[in-house]
Amino acid sequence: MLHLGGLLFRLPWHLPCHLPPPPGEIMAFPDGAREYFKTLHTALLAERLLPLWRWRDTAARSFFRLYEGICCGDDVMVQYETEYFWYRDEPSWAPDALPDPRGLGELAPGDEGRRQLAVLASTADALAEAFNWRHMHGLRRDRNHVDWLGDAPRVHEVVYKGPAWAEAVPRLPELLELHKASPEWLATGQDYRLGYSKDVICPFWKRNIFVETGALRSV
Repeated sequence: MLHLGGLLFRLPWHLPCHLPPPPGEIMAFPDGAREYFKTLHTALLAERLLPLWRWRDTAARSFFRLYEGICCGDDVMVQYETEYFWYRDEPSWAPDALPDPRGLGELAPGDEGRRQLAVLASTADALAEAFNWRHMHGLRRDRNHVDWLGDAPRVHEVVYKGPAWAEAVPRLPELLELHKASPEWLATGQDYRLGYSKDVICPFWKRNIFVETGALRSV
């Protein structure tokens, strides 16, 4: 009841948005894949059921939760957050409208800050690419999905793009393993293509970051 009252009467309208910790800090969280969201986002799944909470939530907050899920290796939360973001079909929730995180907080100092920004930029670009994958398979953000008949080929199109600020974020000089890199990936590095299109390079891999990204494309 107190939580609902806080949602109803709080100002400003949107819930606060803070830059999340750098990857190293999130990865160091004890048993992060199981405990990070339970500890720091204790009521998230219940809050999403509240229309008032959803109205006060923002794309930047959802994007930061997605980044945290990727860094701590919580594939279930990555799936939930991607799905939640996908169905927020509003102009302010377009992937290319995501604000520069440097305007919402101070990056960690030194190399850890560079890694933090690279993972944030890659998350934004990977979210847009996950949306293109969904579009390719006939899913639509307004829920007016397209039924695919027979064996007609699914054509990959660039319908969604990442934000402009992410384009300028450079490749890391040293490999960052958010997940343990496979020998196959290490042999090909940034040129490793995603399986569903020979034209698509994973934004994380392009920036010398290894992470499994299948949870972004789970429906």
